[in-house]
Amino acid sequence: MIKARMLKLLIIVSTVCYSQYYHQGEPLEVFRNPLSGFLSVIMRDGLSSINNLSPAFNDRLNLYDFGENPAWITMEERNNGVWVGFYGSTIFGGYRRIYDPARLNYYNINFVRVENLGKKGVFKGYALYNFEERKGLYRSLLLYPYDGKAFFVTDTTVGNFRYLGPNIGFDYGFELVKNFFTGLRLRYTLIDGLKDIYTRPRTIYRDIECVIGLAFKVMERTSFGFSAVLINSREKIEAKSEDLYDVEIYFFRGDQYFVKRRANLVEFNLKDRGYAGYTQLNFSVGKATFGFNIGYKQIGKYLVVPYGFIEEYEFGYANFESYMGKFMGRLKASDFLNIALLIRYEHDDIWSKHSERNLLLWHEKFDFMEYGTGISFRGFKMFPMIAFEFMIRTSRSDSMKYIDNRFTKLKSVDYSLGGALEYALDKNFILGIGMRYQSFTKDIVTGCDNVKYYEIAGGFEVFQRLRFIFRFARFKNRSVNLLQNEVKNDFSCLIIAKLN
Repeated sequence: MIKARMLKLLIIVSTVCYSQYYHQGEPLEVFRNPLSGFLSVIMRDGLSSINNLSPAFNDRLNLYDFGENPAWITMEERNNGVWVGFYGSTIFGGYRRIYDPARLNYYNINFVRVENLGKKGVFKGYALYNFEERKGLYRSLLLYPYDGKAFFVTDTTVGNFRYLGPNIGFDYGFELVKNFFTGLRLRYTLIDGLKDIYTRPRTIYRDIECVIGLAFKVMERTSFGFSAVLINSREKIEAKSEDLYDVEIYFFRGDQYFVKRRANLVEFNLKDRGYAGYTQLNFSVGKATFGFNIGYKQIGKYLVVPYGFIEEYEFGYANFESYMGKFMGRLKASDFLNIALLIRYEHDDIWSKHSERNLLLWHEKFDFMEYGTGISFRGFKMFPMIAFEFMIRTSRSDSMKYIDNRFTKLKSVDYSLGGALEYALDKNFILGIGMRYQSFTKDIVTGCDNVKYYEIAGGFEVFQRLRFIFRFARFKNRSVNLLQNEVKNDFSCLIIAKLN
C-alpha cells in the first residue's frame, strides 16, 4: 500500500526543489540525483525521502528517511512493490547567470522495486534513464559550472548541449543480530553529453557513491545510527576539430584570467574524491517524536589536463568542507492535530588554489540557519489532510576572490509560507492542491535583491495506484544584474503507477 498522501507531495516538492537550487546554484541538481528531493518524496515507497525537511508533512521521522541511513530500511520498508514513473520539466527565463542555459528541458523514465526478503532483510533497487537539453548555453563546457570552484572551461560559441544516461542503484539492509542492523546504499550515474556546434565537445561523466550504515535499536522507542559515505566521480571532456580549424578552449582561474589552448584535440578531466560521516538519533516520549542528524563532508576537486602518453598536469584544486545538523520534533496533539518543529544548520568552507604555485585563488564561506513550524489536520472524511507551515531562513556568505580582487559579504533573511489540502471524492479518488510563497532579501547565489518565489501544484491519486502531479513555479527579482528579464519559470509534471 502506498503510504504517502497527495497533500504531502505538493508542499514538500517546493521546499526541496528550491532549497537545492538556492544552496548549490545548480537548477537541475535536485532532478539529476535519483534519491534527492522530488522523485524521492513522491515515490514514497519506491525511493527514500532524502531532504524531506518539510515540518508540516514529514511523518516518517526515522533513521532511514530523516537520517538517510540505509541500515534502517529493514524497519521502514515492509511492503513489496514495483513502480514506474515519467517526469518532465522545462525551465526558462532571464533569472539566470552567464553560464546558465536560456532554456533547460529535462525528462526521465524511472523504475523502482522494493522486496522484503524476510530474515535476509529488505532490498530496494531503482533505475532511471535521463535526458537533459540545455539550449542557448553560453560558452560553458562543464556539467556543473557553478558548484563553487574557481575554475571554468569555455569555448567561443553559444550552442545547445544534450546530456543523457542512466542512474542505477540500490539500498539493502538486514538485522545482523538482535536490535543491530547494517545496510548498504550504492549509486552509479553515467552521463554522455554533446554540444551541437563547434567545438562539438563531448562529455563523459561517471559518478559512484557508496554509503555504509549501522543502526542500533537501543530501546523500544529509541534508535541510534552511523553512516559513512565514499564519493568518486570523473568528468572527461574532449573537443576535437572536425574540419581545417583547430579548437580553441579557455581555462579560467577565477572570473577574469585564463589560459588559452588551441589544437586539433583538447581534452581535460575533472575528478572528485570525497567522504562524509553522519550520526543519527531518533526517540519518542509520549506522543512526541524527535530526530537528530549531524554530519561532516569533505570533497576535493582536481582539474587536470593530460599531456604526453600517461602524464597529467594539475591545473587547479578546490576543497569543499561542510558541517551540518538538523533536528525535527513532531507532536501528535490529538487524533486530528499534528504539530512539528524543524531546525537546520549548515556551514560550508570552499577554497581553490593554483596547484603549480600553491597560490590561493578563492576562499568562500557560507552559513545557513533554518527554522520552521507546521501544523496538519488529518482524518476528516472529505478532507483527509489540511496543513500549513511557516519557515525562516538566515543565510550569510563571505567571498574572498583574491585573483579577481573582489571581496563581498552578503546576508539574507528569508521566509516561506505554504498551505495545502486534500479533497476525497471517495476512498479511491483524491484531489490535492498546494501553494507556496517565499521572499528573500538577498539571493546569495546570484547577488540579486528582493527575490520572490511563487508556486502552485496540484494532482490526483486513483485507487492508491496511479498519481498525476503538475507544478508551476516562478522566481522574480527587482534588481537588474542578470541577463535579459528578471523572471524564471518552471513547469513540470510527474506520472507514477504502482504495478503490484
